[in-house]
Amino acid sequence: MKYRFLLAVLVLVGMIGCKGSPKVSDQDLQQIEYPKLLELRESPKLTVVIVDVRSAAQYAQGHLPNAIHIPLAELDYRDARLGNADAVVVYAGGWTEFLSPAAAKKLLAMGYKNIYDFRGGIEIWKAYGGKLTTPQK
Repeated sequence: MKYRFLLAVLVLVGMIGCKGSPKVSDQDLQQIEYPKLLELRESPKLTVVIVDVRSAAQYAQGHLPNAIHIPLAELDYRDARLGNADAVVVYAGGWTEFLSPAAAKKLLAMGYKNIYDFRGGIEIWKAYGGKLTTPQK
């Protein structure tokens, strides 16, 4: 009997939690290419936050300059690092990874605006001759 009650409570909490979340699909994603990423980064009028959503170990091996590390599972609507951004660009390792589109969808569902998926991430960055940096110790 107590398991039925617990199950009913979990189902109810799940239904309440999902009610306010907007549906986000692949059509809602804005992909950004290398030239546009450079343009955004260099704009003096915009606050652009670049987010590496890979694992901590991957981030430590090398990431885009000035990128912050927020793993996909840790993206939060209350994150102060994203609150004042005019644009947020998310990226991962390459074309075969689906971390960056998943992160973009998650941020859009949380209500963030101007979210861009730099699809191809590290692979594309390096293909254009971009250098990676490592965390300062």
